[in-house]
Amino acid sequence: MPERTEVGLTQAVLKFAAGDDQTRRQESTTWYVRITRGGEVYILNRQAGGQLGHISVHKDGRCHYKVAVPDGAMHKHAEWDLQKPLDDTGLRRLATVAIPRASLGVPPDFEGAEEDTVLIPPPSEGDRIEVDILVEPGQVPVDQWPGQTSLGARLVGRFSLYSESPDDGFLHFTLVFTYRPDPLVGETRQISLSLPDGLTEPPPNLRVVWFELVEVDGQKLPVLLEAPLQSPPRPAEDVR
Repeated sequence: MPERTEVGLTQAVLKFAAGDDQTRRQESTTWYVRITRGGEVYILNRQAGGQLGHISVHKDGRCHYKVAVPDGAMHKHAEWDLQKPLDDTGLRRLATVAIPRASLGVPPDFEGAEEDTVLIPPPSEGDRIEVDILVEPGQVPVDQWPGQTSLGARLVGRFSLYSESPDDGFLHFTLVFTYRPDPLVGETRQISLSLPDGLTEPPPNLRVVWFELVEVDGQKLPVLLEAPLQSPPRPAEDVR
């Protein structure tokens, strides 16, 4: 798996998905983590349903999740405070992206994995990939990362950016992944959709992104999960 590690950038984008790196066969839509100098972080999935929804973490501590509404504006769906450090090193977990086994699949017009997309081996049946987006201040060992020993976490990529200037030191944005049992196996959820004029039902192969704020160790952790949308069965009298 081609993990990415780069230092001294002013901005960076790391893309990841489930897939086989040997054959470059991608098996999920692509997640983007965009980072700018000073600690601005954006996490999004443009391919799922075509909606530009994103988590943003700002250097002043403001965090929110926004989604596009039909008129093209961005609606703030949720907001929360920047998480407190997990330990004395200042390590913070900004968000988690979950890719369940049941959600594997790509849009019908998908053209294949891009060269710079990190492909993570797909999870087993009943499991899911969890990618944690972390920020580490100060100095970090090149060949070590959070959860490596305690959780068996594997590195997706790490970008080291100046906090504001070289004199202010680095912020290290580290992505690691683990496999965990999928707590949503067998669960279904109902959602409502606003369809464009002229459409009476969602287009085929539509995928959506779920957003949740989960309570973890007394803090709110934003979790994004991409999944296929299945239309409910129509009543027999409505079938033509």
